[in-house]
Amino acid sequence: QHLVTTGSLQLAIMSAELQWAVVRKNSRYLNKNLCGGREEIDTHPLNVTGKNSFSANGLVNPKAVGVSAGAKSGVVFTVKRPSKTRNPKSTTAQVKLFRGARPTFAAIRSQTAGNYYRGDLTQAAMAKASVILRAQRGKKTKAHTQKGRKGRSMAAMIEANVWDKEE
Repeated sequence: QHLVTTGSLQLAIMSAELQWAVVRKNSRYLNKNLCGGREEIDTHPLNVTGKNSFSANGLVNPKAVGVSAGAKSGVVFTVKRPSKTRNPKSTTAQVKLFRGARPTFAAIRSQTAGNYYRGDLTQAAMAKASVILRAQRGKKTKAHTQKGRKGRSMAAMIEANVWDKEE
């Protein structure tokens, strides 16, 4: 057991495995199925897969990756810095990615697998970013047109302004 002294206080450092043993079944971010199903969903911001597992949990792992929606558009990519675990305020570093889908995926790929930092979460982070960007894009509305002879006759009537003429 390691002890860190800060002034007159001595703080114990817990390993990630010990933290996982404490947090595994009870956590603020854990949503359990109340209908008797066995699936548990982890909603922590640094959990890109949503699975309640040690490898995906962003709360206990010293290295974690998170993807969330930006304020107006784009994606916020969050990385947990293991060297700053003593200072909770600066534990995570955030980058706003808003130039489009391909540059966003390239940035996520280069910061995870390309940087040798949690390469196992690269595909999950890119999938979550893709879902967020697709939701922000919205649906295209298509004008309803009538096909065939009736459509052509309606188009001709609209062009001739049949309804606007006074009789």
